[in-house]
Formats: sequence, C-alpha cells, structure tokens
Amino acid sequence: MHCPSDDCQYRPHGPLVLCKNLPLDFLQCSDILDLQGNETAREELGYGCTKFGGSKYEDVQFTAVNCSVLPNIECYGNRTFLKDGFPCIKYTGHYFTTALLYSILLGFLGMDRFCLGHTVAAVSRGVHFCNHLSDARKTIKVTSYCNMAAD
Repeated sequence: MHCPSDDCQYRPHGPLVLCKNLPLDFLQCSDILDLQGNETAREELGYGCTKFGGSKYEDVQFTAVNCSVLPNIECYGNRTFLKDGFPCIKYTGHYFTTALLYSILLGFLGMDRFCLGHTVAAVSRGVHFCNHLSDARKTIKVTSYCNMAAD
C-alpha cells in the first residue's frame, strides 16, 4: 500500500501485513550474489556470498537477497526490499527422487552414478555387472554339462 501523504501509519491490527513479513510464496527474489571470495565487497554491500557450502550448519554463510512482492498482493510498506536468511549453497540440479529411482531400477548397470555425474564409478559398475553375467553364464554351462555327464 502506498500512502498518498506522509501521515499514514501502519496499523498492526489492520488487514495489511508488512511487505517484509510476507512468506516467500508471495515474493519474487533474485539469485544469491556470488562475490567470488571478495570480503571487501561483502563488507561494503552488507550482503553477498564469499564462500559456498560447508559440512556443518555453523560453516554455512548466510546472505540477503533483493525481493519484490508479486503483483496483486496487498501489503503495507516498500514492495522491494532486502530479505535476510538465505544460505550460500549452490545446488547441482540433481533430484533425489530421480537418483533414487535410477538406483533401484537400474543401479546394477550404474545408471544412478551417471545421473549424479560420477562417470568413472558408473562405467566401473557396468563393467562389473558384465563380468558378473559372464561368470554366471559359465557357471550355467558347467552345471548343465555335469548334469548331462551324470545321466
């Protein structure tokens, strides 16, 4: 809501929520700013990521991003603002469900490893499976030959 004059005040018991308190469902936020290790730029801007990831929660850096309220959403205050609390994590684009299905259905061929980008492990798994089939075929031939000799 834009106030036509300077005397408008926020009413906490009114129907409008502060724009900065809206859930992410009603916001469109920009991508995380990668400062590529430049701590000085982070200090000047007050936000941005100088490092990504971490093995523990305490190691993960957090930053703010620019967010705008979606059209036709009514709220009180500035519709464009910095929202804090975004973790500096880069996602690889791999989906857990897809990798799990590949692992269950085609894991014996190493397809799940290809999906996750582990090409060497995938080829190794595939070669191992082919060797296993070859050994199984030899075992079947020997067993059938022994059965024929026993008769």
